[in-house]
Amino acid sequence: MNMQHLNDRIDQLFAQYNEPGSPGCALGVFRDGAIIYEGGYGLADLEHQVSFLPTSVFNIGSTAKQFTAFGIALLENQGKLRIDDDIHKYLPEMHDFGSKITLGNLLYHTSGIRCTFPDLLGLAEYWESDVVTQVDVFRLLKSQRELDFPPGTEFGYANSNYILLALICERVSGKLFEQFSKEEIFEPLGMLNTIVLHDPMKIVADKACSSFSKFFKAGA
Repeated sequence: MNMQHLNDRIDQLFAQYNEPGSPGCALGVFRDGAIIYEGGYGLADLEHQVSFLPTSVFNIGSTAKQFTAFGIALLENQGKLRIDDDIHKYLPEMHDFGSKITLGNLLYHTSGIRCTFPDLLGLAEYWESDVVTQVDVFRLLKSQRELDFPPGTEFGYANSNYILLALICERVSGKLFEQFSKEEIFEPLGMLNTIVLHDPMKIVADKACSSFSKFFKAGA
């Protein structure tokens, strides 16, 4: 398939998203590690009528967890922490539940700590339109007095685990997670347009907007 035919075929497939007022997408096609096609279709922000471009910036949500785990692995490799450490070594404010909770429990979602979104935030009467910061979430987590299950006995996916891991990265490295991830992960990997958004009010150019992006979950 020649490149012109490929471009035409892709344009045909995504034509339905390229109509006026339509939410759309940014698309990249890779072959052998190289980009052979990139384009944008439709709108990245319906409210402000911003079009999708190959340079549009996305909130990747829970896909960011892999980078938080990478940060913990880097710090362990540097000898600054151990995966089997008790979380209270770094987060003494957390309640003593009577059972050891390790960093590994956080990494593998076996801690038993309750989920912040939507569970605890909903109980605390946060609305979807509210700005939620790491400080807000940690206040809820350190106020908990019970676990959903004893650590290591079950799997329970919870954003809480990775919010706490991001905070541990900050305390061990002495840097905000935004700065730590930029210097230790993104820049070495050549990911120069990737950031962790510490300040939910920060203006991000070319950002694609969705209702989900109104939430801020550091490290989640």
